[in-house]
Amino acid sequence: MRTRLLPFVLLCSIITSAQDAGNFALAVDPPGDNTYARYIDGAVSTAGDIAMLGGYQYVNASAFTLSKFDATGTLLWSRKVETTNPDFGMDARKVVFDAEGNLVVFGIMGTSSGQNYFMVRLSAIGDVLWTRMYHAASATTQDYGFSSMKATSDGGLLMDMGMVNKTIVLRTDMEGQISWARSYITSTGPTLKNPGFDFATTSDGGILLTEKAENDIYLVRIASNGDLAWAQRYPNGYYNHTKTAIPLSDGGFLAAGFSNNAPFAMRMDAGGNVIWERSYAFDMSPGNGYVEYFERAVELSNGELLLTASQSTSGVAALRITPLGEPVEVITLGTNGYTALMGQDAGHVVLSGRMLLAVNGGYEDRFLLLRLNEALDMECLRGTGTATATDIEAASPPSSGCTVQDEVVNDWAFSYLVSNAVFTTENLCASVQAINEQKGSDALRVFPSPVRAGNTLCVDPGQANNIARIQCIASDGRIMKVPAVRSGTGQQFIATDGWPSGLYLVRAWDANAHLCGTSRVIVE
Repeated sequence: MRTRLLPFVLLCSIITSAQDAGNFALAVDPPGDNTYARYIDGAVSTAGDIAMLGGYQYVNASAFTLSKFDATGTLLWSRKVETTNPDFGMDARKVVFDAEGNLVVFGIMGTSSGQNYFMVRLSAIGDVLWTRMYHAASATTQDYGFSSMKATSDGGLLMDMGMVNKTIVLRTDMEGQISWARSYITSTGPTLKNPGFDFATTSDGGILLTEKAENDIYLVRIASNGDLAWAQRYPNGYYNHTKTAIPLSDGGFLAAGFSNNAPFAMRMDAGGNVIWERSYAFDMSPGNGYVEYFERAVELSNGELLLTASQSTSGVAALRITPLGEPVEVITLGTNGYTALMGQDAGHVVLSGRMLLAVNGGYEDRFLLLRLNEALDMECLRGTGTATATDIEAASPPSSGCTVQDEVVNDWAFSYLVSNAVFTTENLCASVQAINEQKGSDALRVFPSPVRAGNTLCVDPGQANNIARIQCIASDGRIMKVPAVRSGTGQQFIATDGWPSGLYLVRAWDANAHLCGTSRVIVE
């Protein structure tokens, strides 16, 4: 018999994941200035582990962050993965747990030779196992912005490349090697605009692909080997974007997105026949809250459906509807923030998102990480709101047809750099209620600001305790090199040699590891 010793961190993860975890609501503080950090996507494993994918905005950082939590909300590890080629632009889109419990991140990779797609596979303890980049030989247009990836039920990975005039789907094994690649284009009516969006994996290893056909909804059912099962085009006379699709317990599917500038959802049976299609309007009294479109959905244990909206949404956490599409309840977050469904775990729903929280007499934005029962009981956030549904009538009967072509997709590895990202968490309700943890003295000053790169910064503790350690974090999450600080009162000095221009966060601790204070400084 072959025996394997599990790494200590992985063993701890397995033990904690096996615990009976209840509800929790966490605020996650990303490294550096939160203005530059953004939430992208999340996933939940069958063991209850949670992965949170983040990225960067407003800064030139070709990188993503990935954090793993157990089912109790304990942060296990965080990683920052970036390309070592300065000409590559990495835009992460999706994270999934694969059939072996490892993690795969998917996204867009821009290079001097054109636009590509990438996958990075990481182990359960955060080690990068491999990187691959993919380019369709026939691609003549840029990505339309809604490509996706899923892990299949039979141990593979599926990716769709949603270009303006075609959708390419490819399947790889767990090492990223391509098994097949094909394009799927509607063969009925005009096809000048035929990009792909998200898709649903099915129990037989296949998928339901969501596309556009001009303004119409277009769904394509594909077997695990890439063969076409059926394709349906659904004209309703409106302009449609189908953002997501999920399989349902009765063998059918739910698709959701927006139709005629309103959030919509549509339920079909296993053969693609429409059961109902509805748009939704929200009344967020006293006027706070806005929903652009639905972007995530899950089926609850009682057959009801839960939908969350796009990141441009304000104040709405989720909409619960009956199996027939009737609104049951709107769950709100007050006047700001949004949530996004990440998955389900043992009768619970896991969500992430972002929200402004009360901190030190002001407001700062934080990522959200919520593991709630299916009623979404939130002690400190939940508000009230209502929604109404309107049936969407078909403008003409659905039409069938799909052109399937083999595609050549080239792939190769790319080089990378891995570092630890410093994420912290706190109880969300404490932040919302402005019950502040010890943040240190406001007297800490760092000056001059702005400072010219290469010059010296002065860190003045004021009336705070003596400074024993200083940390400087760049806006892209990097921890800058700072000379060792000798314990003692009075001012300390930092050389900024080699620091790129930008915004930095400076923190100082005393000899007892208590935070003296934080300050921001601009380097020109």
